[in-house]
Amino acid sequence: MSSNSDDIQAASSDTRSPMLDRTDYDSWSQRIWLHYRGKENGIYILQSIDQGPFELGTTRDTLGTTPEGGVLLGPERPRTYDDLNDNDKK
Repeated sequence: MSSNSDDIQAASSDTRSPMLDRTDYDSWSQRIWLHYRGKENGIYILQSIDQGPFELGTTRDTLGTTPEGGVLLGPERPRTYDDLNDNDKK
């Protein structure tokens, strides 16, 4: 008699990605692709798998202004999610 967890694994689930069965990687990779393809923002998940994580680039903070009206910039640092504006976050 099969257990409930075996049935869920065989049928797959909407909330969990398919489990890897080491004996059949090709089948699993196709199922994982289809699973994430059907999710909201799934195309971005698949892109991060294929291309690596999204790079935000670098930024420099504004430290102040000079008496002549120029801008003083700090050292270059990696951008974080907090540095993005609302449009970039979408």
